[in-house]
Amino acid sequence: MKASWVLKAIVLAVVLLGAGLVGGMPFHWDVAPPLKGEPWPGWAGLIMVAVIGAALLTLLAERSVLRGWKLGLVLGIVLFAVESGLSEIEAAAFNNDLKIPVALIINGTASSLIRDAIAGLAIALLWRTGETAQTPKLRGLWWKSVVIAVLYFVCYFAAGLWAFSQPVNHSFYAHAPEISPVFLAELELGRGLVWGGLAALTVVCLRRPVWSAALLTGVTFAVLMASQLLLPNPFMPWPLRCVHIIEIGVSNLVFGFLAGLIWLGGSKTQ
Repeated sequence: MKASWVLKAIVLAVVLLGAGLVGGMPFHWDVAPPLKGEPWPGWAGLIMVAVIGAALLTLLAERSVLRGWKLGLVLGIVLFAVESGLSEIEAAAFNNDLKIPVALIINGTASSLIRDAIAGLAIALLWRTGETAQTPKLRGLWWKSVVIAVLYFVCYFAAGLWAFSQPVNHSFYAHAPEISPVFLAELELGRGLVWGGLAALTVVCLRRPVWSAALLTGVTFAVLMASQLLLPNPFMPWPLRCVHIIEIGVSNLVFGFLAGLIWLGGSKTQ
């Protein structure tokens, strides 16, 4: 059984790497070169992200109560939203300051959609059979959605304040005090609602105990998003990305774990 998991993880890593290349070729042929001081070449970053993603997705699939197309659909959605979708929303919202070409944001979203659709299909085929179980029925959807959105808001700003206090961030984010606090609060509370939906989608599909499902939800959010910063970047230097890896990893882990506990609190198996 263990050998089967390892084989599936290897196949999935190859699929993720290939899907990333296939999805990226039509859109990223003219991307600016990475900044100087990158710790490894671009191909090494792509392999690392694919291996990390495959290992995590394999763990999620093995712990899931779903199989076949339902599993592929759920993990494909989570993969796209966490690795790309939510970051692209924030990049678009702050682009007056970041100055990222709009075409790059659009192309990145399209590339990720292609990659993650292929990944979801591969997951559906690799885990098309196996033991399934009933998913718990969540209670208190409305009030829990609000509480979890506020929780994300708190985690986001607590981690952000730490990151902003680091010297490497001062020059890069010199524009940050000019951002409207009201706009920022509205944006992050809105994203918090989306994060809450993703937490529900993830944790409800994982086998219990509750603490295990909640912890794996937090690990998923932390690893999938933070691992993207291992890729060479033409806009953000490596020392700055190191700070954000810690910021995102810790805040997403704590948020995902607590959100999972909140969602499963008072739930019952259908």
